[in-house]
Amino acid sequence: MMDESRGHKITFSEHDEASRNDEEMRMQMLADEAQTSIIEGAWPESESCIDDELGPIPSKWRGICQNDSDQTFQCNRKLIGARYFNKGYTTLAGFLNSSFNTPRDTNGHGSHTLFKYQVFSDILAAFDMEIDDGVEVLSVSLGGDAGAYVNDSIAIGSFHVVKHGIVIVTSADNSSPGTVLNVAPWLITVSASTIHCQFPSYIILGNKKQYKRESLSVETLPKGKFFPIINAASAKAPHASTDDARLCKAGELDPKKVKGNILVYLRGDNARVDKGQQPVLAGAVGMVLANDYASGDEIIIDPHVLPATQISYTDGLELFAYVNSTSTLTTSITHPTTQLGTKPAPVMAAFSSI
Repeated sequence: MMDESRGHKITFSEHDEASRNDEEMRMQMLADEAQTSIIEGAWPESESCIDDELGPIPSKWRGICQNDSDQTFQCNRKLIGARYFNKGYTTLAGFLNSSFNTPRDTNGHGSHTLFKYQVFSDILAAFDMEIDDGVEVLSVSLGGDAGAYVNDSIAIGSFHVVKHGIVIVTSADNSSPGTVLNVAPWLITVSASTIHCQFPSYIILGNKKQYKRESLSVETLPKGKFFPIINAASAKAPHASTDDARLCKAGELDPKKVKGNILVYLRGDNARVDKGQQPVLAGAVGMVLANDYASGDEIIIDPHVLPATQISYTDGLELFAYVNSTSTLTTSITHPTTQLGTKPAPVMAAFSSI
C-alpha cells in the first residue's frame, strides 16, 4: 500500500525567477498544442504571466480558474487555468488558514508557466485532474526520496498520466550530485543549468581594486559613493560568538557597530538571503557574501534585501585580509545590470543533483 501521508518537497532552482527565457516561453505558447502544467502555485500579477501577442486559449482546454476563495487571482490567455488541492493535507493537518485555499504561489517558484496546480498531499488527485483538463505537457517540480515506485505518489500518478499520452518533465533536485529524485523510467528527469545571461555587480574598494560578481538585489547605493566596510565578526553583539556573527545569524550583530557600514560575512549554516535580513535590521547600508571553503567558486544569484553581491571563496580570503588590515577602508557596490550572450551556456549548475 502507498503511504498517502508521505510528503514531497518542491525542488527549488537557485535561479528560479531568473532562469526562464520568457521570450522562448512566449513563442511556445503561441502554438495551439503548447499546453503546460506545473505542480505549484502562480503569481498572476507577475510579468511572466502577461499574455500580450498570444492567441486564443486552445479549444481542447477544459480546465478552470479556481479563485473561489481568492477573487484577486485572475487567469488570462497565458495563465489559462489554475486549481489547488488540499483536502488530503487538511485531513492530516487539521484547520488551514486562507492562504492554503488558493492556487497563488507565495514563494516565487512557480510564476512562469501556463497552467498551475498547487499541491500538498493531494498529488494523485492533481494528476487525475490534469487528464480531465486537457493538459499535454506537465512540468513537475516536486520530489521525495527515491524508493519503491509503489510507495511513490509521483511515480504512480505520472504513470497513469503518461498512459494518456501526456509528457511529464520532472526535476532531478538541487541537493548536489548523486541525490537524484524522480527516477521512474516513464519520466523525463532534467538537471539544473545556467542561462545565457549574467547580472554583474561590482565591489569597488577604496584602493581601486574591483571584484566582478553577481546579484539580483533591487536596492542600490548612491552611484560613486563609498562607505566604510567591516568584517561582520568585528560587529558582533556583546553576547554573541565570533563565528555566529561572521555568519550573520539572527540577533548576533551589534547595531552600534553595524550602522552605516558595508558588512562582509561568510556563507554557510543559515540561508543566504536570510543572512541579509540581519544587517538590514542592524542598520547596514550594504553587504558582501563571501563563500566558505565548501562553496568554492559557486556563485548563486540572489534577490538580496539590500545592496549586495556574492564573491568566491578565493576572493573572500583576499577581501577579508584587506578588511582586517586597517579600520579606515571604504567600498562601494554597483547596482546589478543585465548582460546577455554569456558563453558557454548553458552549463551544469553546481548544486544540481545530476
